[in-house]
Amino acid sequence: MVNETATGCKPKRLESPDIIKGLVILVILTFHILFQQEKNMTTGNNEQALILQILYTGLMVFFIISGYFFRPGRSYSENVKKRALQLIVLVSACILVFPLILYGWCWVIGQPMDPSAYFQYSLIRLIGPEEIGQPFTLDMEKNAIDVFAGYYFLQCMFVGFLMFYALADKVLNDPKKFVLAVFVLLCGAWLVRAIGYNLPFYFGLGCAAAAFMLVGALMGKHKVIEYLEERDVKDKKYWLYILIALVVTVVVGFLFHPGTGFYANSFGTYSNDWGVFQGASIFPYFVLSCSTGYLIIVISTWLCKVPGLSKFLSVIGKHTLAILLLHEFVVKMIAAPFYPLTDNAAFPTMPMPFAICMIFVALGAGLLAAKYAPIILQKIMGTKKPAKE
Repeated sequence: MVNETATGCKPKRLESPDIIKGLVILVILTFHILFQQEKNMTTGNNEQALILQILYTGLMVFFIISGYFFRPGRSYSENVKKRALQLIVLVSACILVFPLILYGWCWVIGQPMDPSAYFQYSLIRLIGPEEIGQPFTLDMEKNAIDVFAGYYFLQCMFVGFLMFYALADKVLNDPKKFVLAVFVLLCGAWLVRAIGYNLPFYFGLGCAAAAFMLVGALMGKHKVIEYLEERDVKDKKYWLYILIALVVTVVVGFLFHPGTGFYANSFGTYSNDWGVFQGASIFPYFVLSCSTGYLIIVISTWLCKVPGLSKFLSVIGKHTLAILLLHEFVVKMIAAPFYPLTDNAAFPTMPMPFAICMIFVALGAGLLAAKYAPIILQKIMGTKKPAKE
């Protein structure tokens, strides 16, 4: 990713953001494909080892990075058209098309599925959770035709963009307004959790996403990643910031176990026990996620110095959207002839060697789609890229 200077010149591309995204998407695929082969969303989801719960909050770094490259001065409609609308159109197209392809493939291989599932289950995902209007639950509903692992994150990112672009220009240069905006957004997430019912497009999570994006924009304004990439190990402030982030992560994580139920508007193991304050744990969750995110950014700057690994993570980090959209669909398409798809699992039960291979197959499929899908669409639409001057 590149930050443009005031003169319009493009400096050297920042390496860390792509490495961050590559590292996180690799962890997501590994967790999904290896550990979501059996439905265990209720009993174990918020009872993972504390270190895993803390690492889970690192997913919020996606929102932070999304806000980091915000450019002041663009109109709201321009920003929304460039980022939010493109995102939701692509996600919606995948929701409509991928289940139909999987349904047809399963019919061909003699593993037919209930056709009504497409209308009763898949289409509702166009506007968010399938349990809209129902109470929150960590027991996420699954279906054999479901290929939407991680889509909730993109849908709440869409809502986050709509709020973020409405606020960023107005609050970034005023510390008081910035703090107030973040506080109000987090209160929005708290209120949705307190109401206790799923809203379209994961609205409550969108409020939290916008707050993280504002933090990312503030970091971008002060060129935090540039500072970390050009680190001077003799600079005491460099190590002081790392120490502060590490202490905050350990202390807040220990006091307020964050859990792994963000998708269900659960921001920690305490959020279900506070009565009218249910969901107020979004505030420590936010602080913890920011400190964890900072540490992940620091680690990514260290990984920049590891040639082979940094190149691998950077390549997949540039195409995280395609990888996330495709991974469950690709794995199910390949695995279906050998391992039955069921309504009780995100993925069929697969031998470990096969599942590990599927991680890299999913990565490869995402990279190929990112490279060739735009070309294919251009040919179908009859459009061409404008010639370079």
